Amino acid sequence: QIDEWFAAADVRAVVRIWNSLSKDKRVKTIERISDLKRRAQLEELIHIAQDTVGSKIDPVFFEVHGQESVAKVRTLLKENPEYEGPVLITDNTHSVIGTVHLRRLLHAESDTQINECLQTTRRLPAQTPIRNAVNLPEWQMTRYLPVVDRMNRPLGLVCRDDLVASSTEAKSQNNQVEDVLLDITQSMFDSVVDLFKTMEQTK
Repeated sequence: QIDEWFAAADVRAVVRIWNSLSKDKRVKTIERISDLKRRAQLEELIHIAQDTVGSKIDPVFFEVHGQESVAKVRTLLKENPEYEGPVLITDNTHSVIGTVHLRRLLHAESDTQINECLQTTRRLPAQTPIRNAVNLPEWQMTRYLPVVDRMNRPLGLVCRDDLVASSTEAKSQNNQVEDVLLDITQSMFDSVVDLFKTMEQTK
């Protein structure tokens, strides 16, 4: 049952649990995951820092090979009506080469290769700092960007709203630290002033 959970659960939840395991248990767990794509995804994310886009990915995404037909993508989207992200298009090496949105498929013939409808897209390496990604110009065109590993293989999608929320939270925490430091500094300054006043009075 544990193996089944590791093989199917939300990637982010798996990574959180995995971080609490000993090294030998991690190795045994990963070896029992038969889905090679899933295994590669987990191995890439296990050491991701919390201030990177890899820590904010949505692990639910769909991908198709660029030579598949428009009909297949339409079917995929119809079967998953709640899915909001783009469909990722990959090549023979499983690398992301672009995305396709539903609106691009409306006027295409069913037997058209999806390569002819794809849009080039920015791909974010999982280690990209959130502060570097949150204001990219590509967000003006889309809510989601693909997150990829070092081989340009898809790990998931990231939503700008999540990055903004995370960035705002980080700034808030930094402001709290700054406020504490200011309070400490002010207290030290007040103490020095009081000391000098006392010395003046005793002269």
